[in-house]
Amino acid sequence: MVFKRALWAVFALVAMVVYFTVMPTGTSASEVLTGYQSTLSLTQSGTLPYQFMNVIEAEDPLLIAVEESAGSHVNYVWVREDGTPVEEYTKTSTFPKRGGDTSKVEDNTAGSGSYHMGTDLVPADGSHKTEPLYQVAIWGGTVVATGYDPTGWGHYVVIDHGSNFYTRYAHMGYGNAGAYGGVAPSWQAGKGQTSSLLVKVGDVVNPGDKLGYIGTTGSSTGAHAHVELILCPEGFNDGANRFLKYYYGGIDDVLRGGKSLSEITWYQIKGDKSSITDMADWGSLATGEAPS
Repeated sequence: MVFKRALWAVFALVAMVVYFTVMPTGTSASEVLTGYQSTLSLTQSGTLPYQFMNVIEAEDPLLIAVEESAGSHVNYVWVREDGTPVEEYTKTSTFPKRGGDTSKVEDNTAGSGSYHMGTDLVPADGSHKTEPLYQVAIWGGTVVATGYDPTGWGHYVVIDHGSNFYTRYAHMGYGNAGAYGGVAPSWQAGKGQTSSLLVKVGDVVNPGDKLGYIGTTGSSTGAHAHVELILCPEGFNDGANRFLKYYYGGIDDVLRGGKSLSEITWYQIKGDKSSITDMADWGSLATGEAPS
């Protein structure tokens, strides 16, 4: 018995040495990713006697690299013409599943509707109905996509914040929605389907910079902000990767829940929005084996 205990002690010591030798180190996302892959290889081969930490745990090193790259953010979604922030909002759809309790901070997987890649927000005071409000960049970064999708996002902007972390802002003005008949605020009257976007691909924006007016273009039933937090471990590619490789987080978790990017849960959502296919452990992300 004494011999067996001593043997287990030696095994545990060796395992600890191996663990601390290969655990992720470095400051760049690529360095952390390399360390992750080494650790995962040993974990999966049985050399390490336990599973490596999950993405849902705080202080995950790969997520910390993402968080450091993204930098600080603002705690508001819109600004008025004079730059005054509009901080209070009402959540009009829950993430990652619609039809849940909109008064609760995300995450919500118990709703009655389909899954939803973003969170829908409107100013709590209703000011968007009577005065121009600008959607702002919550994190700083480089604009990598803008466009108009009449049956989906409407006028939208995608920003790259570094380390494969992106945000998308959709349904910005001008004009009414296409498929769902949302009515634009009266101050947007006469604008038709022209774009209110103030940025273009290649522009560098800071947290709080104006992107365009709040609106109701695309598949929208009324003026609101649709905000997506996206992790793209294999790069941003809406055509090939959106439903297969993207992981989505809830902005309400950050703005109202006070969570960081390393603390929120990241969801991979099936293309028909019928189910969650992964709750994003970084074992899948780091090795490129995210489920399809």
